[in-house]
Amino acid sequence: MPYLPIILQQVLLVCCTSDLNSWEVEKPSPGDNEVLIRVRATPVSFGDTLVWNFREVSPRKFHMPFLFWLIGKIYFGFTKSRIPILGSEFSGEVDAVDKDVTRFRKGDQVFGYLGPAMGAYAEYLRIPEKGVLAHKLVNMSYEEAAGDPLVTIISSHYKTPYRLPELFPHVGL
Repeated sequence: MPYLPIILQQVLLVCCTSDLNSWEVEKPSPGDNEVLIRVRATPVSFGDTLVWNFREVSPRKFHMPFLFWLIGKIYFGFTKSRIPILGSEFSGEVDAVDKDVTRFRKGDQVFGYLGPAMGAYAEYLRIPEKGVLAHKLVNMSYEEAAGDPLVTIISSHYKTPYRLPELFPHVGL
């Protein structure tokens, strides 16, 4: 089962509504082997827009085979969303870490991918140290890092032969 980062300070967009909503909750603390991140940037991706209005998406309007639509309906909800907080890509700053975390420290600039669990439209989120999370390049802005981290992080997470300059020559390494 995917990790569900349903910890938030403020939410700007809530799934399956036509309104922007926000509410405040207590600032979270990192759990066992978790990193608490203060989100600085998160894009609005195609997946976010699809999930935001998924209740209105019929099999005919869906761009993939029926089986994927059905799995999506089961995961995201048929009439009411099971995933209230959208956003799967983010960049930000490490606000706190669990005592057992070794890869990250408070103040580190990071970017990551939450996948279908979503939750990046929150001010704070928790993610496991071994989750899809990496240090942000110093010469990238938070907005650039949040733009599309999936390929970059997965290639480093799974140790593919590709390196950042090969994947993104415009970064200027």
